[in-house]
Amino acid sequence: MRVRIAVAGVIALMLCSLLLAGAQPEQGEQEQAGAEQAKPLVTLTAADQPAAEVAAAIEEQSGVQVAVTERTVANVSGEMKDVDVETAVQGLAAAIPGSYARGYLIEKAPPEEPYTAAELMDGMNTTREWWMESLTEEQRQELFTQWRGTFGQRRGGPGGQPGDQPAGQPGDQPAGQAGDQPAAQPGDQPAAQPGDQPAAQQVDQPAGQPGGPGGPGGPGGPGGRGFGGQMGPNGTPLYDPLRGLVIPVRHETISLTLDGATIDEALLAFITASGYLVMADPDLQGMVTLSVEDAPLDQVLDKIAEAVGGKWRPFYVVSQPYELTEEEREQRSAARFNQGWADYWAQSPEDRAASLQRRIDRLARMVARAQQGAQQGRRGGRMARRLPSMVKRTTDYALRLTPEQRLELKPYLQALARAANAL
Repeated sequence: MRVRIAVAGVIALMLCSLLLAGAQPEQGEQEQAGAEQAKPLVTLTAADQPAAEVAAAIEEQSGVQVAVTERTVANVSGEMKDVDVETAVQGLAAAIPGSYARGYLIEKAPPEEPYTAAELMDGMNTTREWWMESLTEEQRQELFTQWRGTFGQRRGGPGGQPGDQPAGQPGDQPAGQAGDQPAAQPGDQPAAQPGDQPAAQQVDQPAGQPGGPGGPGGPGGPGGRGFGGQMGPNGTPLYDPLRGLVIPVRHETISLTLDGATIDEALLAFITASGYLVMADPDLQGMVTLSVEDAPLDQVLDKIAEAVGGKWRPFYVVSQPYELTEEEREQRSAARFNQGWADYWAQSPEDRAASLQRRIDRLARMVARAQQGAQQGRRGGRMARRLPSMVKRTTDYALRLTPEQRLELKPYLQALARAANAL
């Protein structure tokens, strides 16, 4: 399944400069450096300008689309000189302060009207869900292990350790916390499992990093915070619409072998290997054969795009986190909950049975972690706070189902009751 995309104050801008020093590079390094230098560089000065205008200037000089979300309203001042587009976007995100995400498009030709940030994010969300649904259970567990190993025991943002949230319950996590990812399969994707995947943490790779301020050595790049690190005036975490779209671990070079793969198979393999989302026009066709070892992403995308008769391009989305109103929180929570269960019932009976058991097992793990935290002096965590509303919402939902559907969900409802009694 490929995706066609449908449809404050003045803050000092990060001062960016590129310094060259040290020993002379080898011939291969010189060739790579020459290729990098051939890419357009960005030089601009901003004086109390809206972030969207600065993004437009970066886009004009680099030729790379930089879309800014509708609710990004900060103005920025400062300058940058001869920096690559990634550094320019990162500087803009740091100035807001906000976050950014990089993605890729493969298409026959760009659209007549550029995609908006909302359209790009919608396409990224659909692509991420498609990719997650394509993974086997073994692949999911392998990803969990990789993500946990990358982040170790670092904290995941305000509100407690990763794992305190009752992950896997569609729509029950508070907005702005881990778990805000759209729940296509409630609790089945790693994106919706803040206890198993530290989505709120920063990765080591450059693209997609939040650019907000923070203490030295914190996640988010030099002096930056991870997603969810900013707090609103009333002390609640701000909502960042990009946090559910960024895959936690990303690589700028990959090894990949494809032999007569369809474009869908090639895209899924690329996303798995790189951690970057790629969207392609659905009318592109062709078989992809390639074998690369530790190759830059642009070289791999060149081969895939050429094989299917398309052209690829990167894009960036920049977002300023904002505070949700109570009405927005409730609407988002209800929408995630309802969509999650709608997608659940769309599965085959066999897939539903496996999904329900995974959800029950995950709930038991969340309870065990919450109990362990209580023994260590932590006050219950988000799970204890959210569990009553989870039980009520799910019970109310079950009362609207047919007797046969309620019988199918009975083991899950019983697991919720056990969790409520245990905490």
